[in-house]
Amino acid sequence: MSLDTPIACSSVKELPSSPEENTSTLPPQTDPFDTPIFRELVTLIRDQNASSKEQTATLKSQQTTMSLMQKTLEIHAEHLKTLTKDALKDNQPYDQKDTDDESTCTALFEIAMSKTKEEVEEWIKRMDVSLVFIALFSAVLTAFLVPAIQNLVPTPASNVTGATNLPPAPAVSDQNICILWYLALILAISNAVLSVLGRQWMSKLTTRPQGPTYKERLLLHLSREKLAKKWLAYLVETLHFLLLSSIGLFMFGLLYQLRILGLGIGNGEGFESGPLKRVVATWGLGVVLEGGVAAVMVAATAHGVIYDISPFSGPISRSILSFIKFLSSTFHSSMEYTTDLADQLDNLISSTPFYRILPAITRCILFIPYLASLLHKNAIVTLKTSNPKEFIEAYLSLLSQSNDPKLLERAISSFSLLDWVKYCSGSGKSDDAELSVKKLKKAYTRLTASDTSFRVHQTLKDRLRSFIRGCRESGITPHQLQLEYLIYRCSFPDEFAVAVGLCSLGENNSDLARLADEGMSGGGEEGFEKCIVGVLKSYQDAGKGGGKVGYRRHVYDLAQGYCETLINTTTSSNSSTSPNSPNSPSTSAVAVADARNSLSKIFSGVDPGDLIKSFVQSPFETYPLLIEFVAKGKKKRFMRILIEFVEDCEKKGEAGRVSTACLCEVFIILASPSPSDNDPEAIADTNVDEDDSEGSEIDLDLTPFLNHITKYPDYFRWSQTTDILLSPPSPPFPSPSSSPYALTINRVSDQVILRKFLGLCTEMVGYNRWGGVERYVREGSCLRAKELLGELDEIDGIERKQGSETEVVMEAGVEAEAEAGSVVIQMEMDEHLNKEI
Repeated sequence: MSLDTPIACSSVKELPSSPEENTSTLPPQTDPFDTPIFRELVTLIRDQNASSKEQTATLKSQQTTMSLMQKTLEIHAEHLKTLTKDALKDNQPYDQKDTDDESTCTALFEIAMSKTKEEVEEWIKRMDVSLVFIALFSAVLTAFLVPAIQNLVPTPASNVTGATNLPPAPAVSDQNICILWYLALILAISNAVLSVLGRQWMSKLTTRPQGPTYKERLLLHLSREKLAKKWLAYLVETLHFLLLSSIGLFMFGLLYQLRILGLGIGNGEGFESGPLKRVVATWGLGVVLEGGVAAVMVAATAHGVIYDISPFSGPISRSILSFIKFLSSTFHSSMEYTTDLADQLDNLISSTPFYRILPAITRCILFIPYLASLLHKNAIVTLKTSNPKEFIEAYLSLLSQSNDPKLLERAISSFSLLDWVKYCSGSGKSDDAELSVKKLKKAYTRLTASDTSFRVHQTLKDRLRSFIRGCRESGITPHQLQLEYLIYRCSFPDEFAVAVGLCSLGENNSDLARLADEGMSGGGEEGFEKCIVGVLKSYQDAGKGGGKVGYRRHVYDLAQGYCETLINTTTSSNSSTSPNSPNSPSTSAVAVADARNSLSKIFSGVDPGDLIKSFVQSPFETYPLLIEFVAKGKKKRFMRILIEFVEDCEKKGEAGRVSTACLCEVFIILASPSPSDNDPEAIADTNVDEDDSEGSEIDLDLTPFLNHITKYPDYFRWSQTTDILLSPPSPPFPSPSSSPYALTINRVSDQVILRKFLGLCTEMVGYNRWGGVERYVREGSCLRAKELLGELDEIDGIERKQGSETEVVMEAGVEAEAEAGSVVIQMEMDEHLNKEI
């Protein structure tokens, strides 16, 4: 039963009408809310409370589950972030780290250990060679020493015959030879012993030190190396000196013995025939050869004294150098004392110039220290390790010579193009810049090899952007050769904006900086398209107000080539579907649509007139297909813009901004019919100006154009230009041989300029002042030029005739006026005389 259930009338009792009846009928202590409906409401509320408790418990369990899921998702997100970072780390440049980073210390420790191992291995090799040589040398020396000993020991026969008499003493020469060879053998054996001990000590130098971190291991290794490496180097040099001394003693004894044998001194009386000449000659040859060896050793020692980093430096050269420095410091301290003493004496006795006498006397007394000071100052060369130029050059050279890609990846993080330009450009001349480019090219070739990682390649690309920012912030202007090399390293179209940024660093190219920033920051196709159209009209934007335009050929050609490719894609679809080429494959409709969309994005929002002005200011070739595309359907309007622009430049004295070659190229295209003029579909797709419609007249003064090409003729396009200008005049109906821009007398306002232009066209071949061919005119154009000159001459004759007749009439009038004036004056004089009379 619900609250909406109606109550039956029979269940409602009628109340009594009087109090007596009321008291008699109501039961005592009755609850007025104790009804079925109320009890049902209470039951429903209890059920609802129970359901709410169950829902609360369910929500709490769901909340716990969601918390666990959130924690799990956070852990998964961290893991995914780590995996993403690990997956993309090879495609990103290296991050900047602290100097004492553990990975850096690990690499430095391995580098230090490898360096130490290389040096120790080199020393051990030298010791091994010495041990092998000592073994062979000792055997040879023993073979020579045995007969020398026999010469000193008396024979048994002499002891038997003369028991009471002592044998005579051996010859002094034999004793000397035996002493020399014994000393050589002793030094060789001592050398072998020290070599064995040195190998043991050096093996301990290459063991890994104990330490909790690689930083501590590195410092311990460097400290141990600092303690022992110097003495081990001394040991190696000492062993080398001992070996040379042993060989020297042996050779000296050998030559000494050869000398004695040749002169026959050992037998007391010599030979009857005199000295043995062949043996003496052999002795002389040996002395010369040994003298040459000694000279080489002296020269190597001198080289070690002069250059402190000489590879020929040894203990002797270092000792000599220390002695020279000591003498030099002694001389300088003595000269300081002498100078002070001379100043004091000059103050006491002014008549004697002690400041000249005492230093000269000191130099004479200390002549040897004076020579040592001069030698130390002028002859000894000391390497300056603080020179950043040498370090950068060494860095690039080592990068180009490295064969380990892992070492390249460690070193690439310090690669800086800004330091390369700053320290390797030299004096800024072309030769220095070319040399720096060669060094960078070798390093770039190695870094971009196939065995290097993609991360290294990305680092090189990132360094180009950093180089652009660094040059702008520091104000460094790289040489044009350096910029050209870096620009050619940029891939197209991905890094076209970077190439434009590099080009903006050149002289008079700062206008490209904004384009590069938009291209690099915009990203994607939008920034790329802005760079393309900005570069195409950059000559007009940069040349406003007479500003100079720098060298930007490469990026300009890239922009033109890209647009030409798109135009060819759109036009190839029409040609491929034509009935004349049934076998040519049709271009994909998607590619054609993309090309048209790209072209519309590139050229939307840009004034085509600015593009035409930029084309004629380019000092390099402008692609005809691009000019045709920009001027399609608007050629006559652009021709007016072109002539007005040339005239404006001439008035401002900026005619040098206009390139005659590009001006003629644009003029030829604007004056010629478009290839698609006969194509109905192409005409329907083009917005044709009213003045470009068929039958519209052309009223244009070509004086500015003729003036410019006459002053600055272009050989390559002179023939085509004159074919258009000197074509036959248009008949009532256009003919294929006529041009709407054919010259007539009334089309040029300045006949002097017209006459000068026609004078250049009267000869089929024109030469410049150096004898080279400057222009070429076809025969028909040459005849038309002569015809126009004849018309000019006729007009000039008529004008001269009319001028002469006018002059005769004017002279007659003047004479009549003079006669009338004289008559009037005579009449006035007569009247005045009559009055006086």
